[in-house]
Amino acid sequence: MSQLVGYQYKSRIPSLSDEASIVEAIRVYHYGVDDWTTEPIPDDSIEGNFRVLHSNIATINSIISGLPGTYIEQVSLTSSANTITAQSTSTVPITIRAIPSQTSPLQQWQNSSSVSVGSVGAGGNINLAGYITVGSTSQATSIGISVVIGNPNHKGLVVKAQPLQSANMQEWQDSSGNLVSWIDNDGRIYYDGDEVSGGPGGFFLMGA
Repeated sequence: MSQLVGYQYKSRIPSLSDEASIVEAIRVYHYGVDDWTTEPIPDDSIEGNFRVLHSNIATINSIISGLPGTYIEQVSLTSSANTITAQSTSTVPITIRAIPSQTSPLQQWQNSSSVSVGSVGAGGNINLAGYITVGSTSQATSIGISVVIGNPNHKGLVVKAQPLQSANMQEWQDSSGNLVSWIDNDGRIYYDGDEVSGGPGGFFLMGA
């Protein structure tokens, strides 16, 4: 006969009165049963724990081998850059969720010197240090914001006021932040403080 030993990983050892050989004693201790050929080997024995561990490793390897195109590495390799592909048409490929009272950006892009060149703030605002090109695969290098209309029926830029808009809808400022031209809340255009009007004869300053 044998007695149970162990706390989290249990096994059995022969009783002191048993006249078992050292080989039999080790066998009982390893399998956790008196006769491993006829009794079920428990998962919390030494043999059982190895069996469960092997099964778990095999399952993990199977999952990993089935995900060749959905991994993300710390360093994106040239031959296999990190790519995230949605599983279905209704699946969001990636979601970044802020915690309550989030203050740091949700995302940040840095140059090779770890200097932030762009970020998405906690409120969804986007900050970019470089130029912006919309609607073109060619990045502008000399224009702060470039909008290329991809369809002749589309509008290039729309600025929509709020109800009871009081602030200007657009402003142009000099390098010191002084207004030089603007479009007020009602859509009137001003240049150097004077309202600009148009008609059959072209545009002219209201004060001229």
